[in-house]
Amino acid sequence: MRSVCRVSSRSGVREIDPRIRRAARSVYAWQHEHTAFPRSSRPRRCQARENRARASFQQRRAVGVKLREYQERAISALRAEYARGKRAPCLVLPTGAGKTVIAAEIIRAAMARKNRVLFLVHRHELLGQSVAKLEQAGVTDLRIIRAGNDQGSPTAPVTVASIPTLTRWTSRQPAAELVIVDEAHHVVAKTWRKLANHYAASLILGLTATPQRADGKPLGDIFDSLVVGATVRELTDLGHLVPCRVFAPPLVLETAQLALSPVEAYIKHGEGQRAVIFCVTVEHAQRVADEMNAAGVPTGVVNGEMAKGDRRDVLARLNTGEIRAVSSIGVLTEGWDCLDSETEILTSRGWKGRGRVAVGDIVYSINKQTGQMEMVPVDRYVERPVNDGERMISIRSQHVNVRTTEGHEFHIKYRDPSTGGALSRNWLTVTGAKLVERRSSYALPLSAPPASPPIGVDLTDDELRLIAWFITDGGFEGGSFCISQSKHYRDEIRTLLTRLGLDFSERIRKPSNSGYKNGKPVHVFRIPKGTGRGNNKRNGWIGYAAYLDKNVSPLLHGMSVVQFDVFWSELLKGDGESVGKRGWLWCDRISQVNAYMEMALVRGLTATYSERVTKNKKTVYRISVRPAQWIVSDPADRRSARATLETPSPSEVVWCVTNRNSTIVTRRGGKVAIIGNCPAVAVCIMARKPQHAGLYLQMAGRVLRPAPGKTHATLIDLCGSVHDHGTPDMDRTYTLDGRGISKVDRDLIRQCPTCGGVFKAGPTACPLCGFTMPRREIDLPTSLGIGVVDLSTLPRLAPRAWTLSIQAKYPGTCRGCRGRIAVGDSIYWIKGEGARHADCEAARASA
Repeated sequence: MRSVCRVSSRSGVREIDPRIRRAARSVYAWQHEHTAFPRSSRPRRCQARENRARASFQQRRAVGVKLREYQERAISALRAEYARGKRAPCLVLPTGAGKTVIAAEIIRAAMARKNRVLFLVHRHELLGQSVAKLEQAGVTDLRIIRAGNDQGSPTAPVTVASIPTLTRWTSRQPAAELVIVDEAHHVVAKTWRKLANHYAASLILGLTATPQRADGKPLGDIFDSLVVGATVRELTDLGHLVPCRVFAPPLVLETAQLALSPVEAYIKHGEGQRAVIFCVTVEHAQRVADEMNAAGVPTGVVNGEMAKGDRRDVLARLNTGEIRAVSSIGVLTEGWDCLDSETEILTSRGWKGRGRVAVGDIVYSINKQTGQMEMVPVDRYVERPVNDGERMISIRSQHVNVRTTEGHEFHIKYRDPSTGGALSRNWLTVTGAKLVERRSSYALPLSAPPASPPIGVDLTDDELRLIAWFITDGGFEGGSFCISQSKHYRDEIRTLLTRLGLDFSERIRKPSNSGYKNGKPVHVFRIPKGTGRGNNKRNGWIGYAAYLDKNVSPLLHGMSVVQFDVFWSELLKGDGESVGKRGWLWCDRISQVNAYMEMALVRGLTATYSERVTKNKKTVYRISVRPAQWIVSDPADRRSARATLETPSPSEVVWCVTNRNSTIVTRRGGKVAIIGNCPAVAVCIMARKPQHAGLYLQMAGRVLRPAPGKTHATLIDLCGSVHDHGTPDMDRTYTLDGRGISKVDRDLIRQCPTCGGVFKAGPTACPLCGFTMPRREIDLPTSLGIGVVDLSTLPRLAPRAWTLSIQAKYPGTCRGCRGRIAVGDSIYWIKGEGARHADCEAARASA
């Protein structure tokens, strides 16, 4: 290595700095399990160091384990609640705040104390997403109970299950000292009681964004305290949500009243963005859609009475921009056009498929404005069964293999006649179904130049060549690094080792009689470890231990484009079929394939691989890397990749993610392609009154997620519900008594008399239009002229009359004698005062 090598005065060759030898030993620990280091080269005194290094390496591999400040604050508050004797606190965090990340940190702390954890979700469909989030946060030893399936070890410290499934497993419910309930506001008391007895001695933790049941029943029958971890305002300031502009009438209207028609509201405030309009009935939704269409705003209708295929078609048209709005009755949970289960996407943790990607994960994506490859976070993740009547689109050829739902977005380019048939500068966004109908040629992206190219690793080209030979034809024998070569490259290897200044021996191993008939002699180069002293000192492989990994060391992902070219060319010499700088490389591990494909794609190259099964029933992989960034499809050419429609398999499940660039790098069947994802809605029009604050926040939350080019969201509240529930970013008071989320004091918000915008009180000017807000009129005090008196001269007031005589429903304390009031006792009670016994002597005496 350039900066850590020196020239020996004794031999004149380069030697590795002892500091790097010591650093290599710490990395050497986690490498042992991947490279099968011989036991003889791992002295016992290094075992503790190896364990620490392995744990450190695994922690670095976890993405997003570093907690944000408000997440650490929430965990501290939860621990304080348990310390106060609370058994079942409920954590309230807005969508996008990372509730599962917090749960994962608490789970790790529980595991460190040898406690078992049960993580519950309320629907089967959420299991995969929860598992992915926990694994992303570093919790990987999981048992998963899904319907009738039980995956993983029964002794795993963490079990993930759905509440409906676990209530049926009455005799097989897993033991747990801590039970975490996700989306706690969906938990029904009757269902929970079936589990409560079994986990009566366990600690409980609820996670929710809106602690309010739709039926109005209290959550206090399950949880005993509330902890608010963060607010919408805090997340907006941090950039995890977009700011929301709110327009509403100056007061709360009656149920059947609207301040404007939805079409007038959209034209005035919608800015042409995609919108969702929440209506009262199916008839109302259809009438609104008709009015929008008549006004020139293409609008579709989505309701529960429609066939799933029809709903999917409407939402697919919204995704592609064919229509600008949809009118609906409930909170939209559909509208996702997705990838099939065999498709993977490229993340910062490598290639990940269905159930292994979560919100916050970092994925590779093309920025369509710059045309460069970037790393961006996942905004949303979903998986769902294929809808009735929904079809799949498939594009297959030698270099591409894509399969999605027919409404999925594709970002393509076309041949531009004005530039002599070159690819267009602008992108064209179409659905898969439109690709099937397309008759002109188009280009699908396979790769892109990196926005931030890797700067390179501190290795010379010869050192990279040595590592490549280790991966292809190398290994360890008795503590020595050996390279076996029967091809004509043995002279190159000998020269390479000499240039590196390594001590090595060479012997010729004759082919055995039981080997191949045409077997050739094998030259075996043996390199010592290089840890001796004095006369036994040798220049060996220990200085490169961090890179000698048969599964490809993560450190090699930092190679520059030029370094990768040197590395790849040397790999082809060892196990490849080379044609110049291009060719096929044979690999015996899928981890090698995954690493090489990722390295190629983030450097503006593309790669494909295929599987082969040898005569010995062993699976090997054949991978190629080439400098192609587009694949052109001509529907008129039968040899070209063509999009076709096909019927999904029974019970097929699809999945998808979104990010701010609306593009993802996919791999299916060893072939790579870059396709789109679903755009986000930016405008929410409430043409109905939400029954409670929880539903109001769910509707508003439909447009708060960030998206490409989205600077803000717009909420148009036509009923004035904002005066009861406040703006989405307003601080709220949460309770467990059934009210859940408090109404808002009218004085906390103001409304602009010019534009109608509603905002939190404080600014002197409207943040939407800039109008200077008038000062609130304050009535000045005036004298009534009635005078004042000395209260001690007035006669004593008559005793207060107790206006209500009832039987106590709850235990309490008598206001008069301070004695105990039992349930069923006769009491006197008046609103605003404490209760007392009906026959309280102390109260009578004081009177």
